[in-house]
Amino acid sequence: MKSPLKNIFGTVGALSLAFASNSLAESRQEVDTELLFLVDVSSSVSSENFNHLMLNYASAIESSEALTSIASGQNQSIAASMIFFSDDSEHSVGVDWSMINDYTSAKAFGETLRGLSLPNIGSELSNTSSALGFATNHFDIDGSLGSNAYTSNFQAIDILTDDFSEKYIFEGKNQFPVIMTSEDQAARDAAINAGVDTIRALIINENENTADYYKENVVYGDRSSYVRSEDYGEKEPRLSLITNAIDRGAVASFESVPEPSSTSLLGLGAISLILRRKR
Repeated sequence: MKSPLKNIFGTVGALSLAFASNSLAESRQEVDTELLFLVDVSSSVSSENFNHLMLNYASAIESSEALTSIASGQNQSIAASMIFFSDDSEHSVGVDWSMINDYTSAKAFGETLRGLSLPNIGSELSNTSSALGFATNHFDIDGSLGSNAYTSNFQAIDILTDDFSEKYIFEGKNQFPVIMTSEDQAARDAAINAGVDTIRALIINENENTADYYKENVVYGDRSSYVRSEDYGEKEPRLSLITNAIDRGAVASFESVPEPSSTSLLGLGAISLILRRKR
C-alpha cells in the first residue's frame, strides 16, 4: 500500500512535469496576430512595381489605422514577416518575424521593407501551392522548429500575386489546369489543418477570373479575404487586408483570456487533495 507521502510526491512530480511542459510552450512571446506577407516576385514583377509594393506595405503597417488595431488587442502587439516566392522551391525570407507594438517598431519594419530590392529568384511562373507550404512551416505553430520566437491565437497569410491567369488560362477559355487546382486546394487545406486561421489574397490583375480562382481554391475566411486591384501603387487594398487581419487577431486574443489553463486546474486539484489528506 502506498503511503500518503508517496502519493503526494507522485502528484507533485506530475505537477512539475506539467509545469515544465507548459513553461516550454510559453517560452515564445505572445502576440495577438502573426501576419505573414507572401509576395509573388516572378519575372513579371519589375523593380519599379516591387518598389511600389514595398512602399505601400510600409505605409500601411505604419498607418494610424493599423496602429489603432494593434493597440486594441490583449497583448497590443503583432508579429509580421515577409516571404518572396515564384516557382516551385524558389522562396526566400525577405523579413523574418518582427514584433510591432508601437509606431517606433512599425516604422522600423517599414524602413526595412523600403530598403529591400527585388530578389533574384523570379522565374517566369509562380507556384502558389509550394509557397503556401513554405509559409505554413515558417509560422512554426507548434514551436517544434524553433524558428519563430512568437506565438498567437490568430495566424494570417496575405498572398500578393499579379499575372497568374495570363500564364495558366488555356487558350483564352478561362480554364485552369486540374492538377494546379488540386495542388492549391491541398496546400490551403494543409495550412488550415496546421493551425493557420485565414488565407487572404490581393490579386493585381485585370482579369476577374483570377480573383474568382483564388476565392474558390486558395483563400480561407470571410468574403473580404480577397481583393482585386489593377495598380501596384494602390495602398488601400493592402491596408484593408492588414487591419482586418489585425482586428480579428485582437478579438481572438480577448476571447481566449477567460478560460483557465489545464495546468492551473491540475494545480488546484492537487492542492485540494493535499488539504483533504491533512484532515
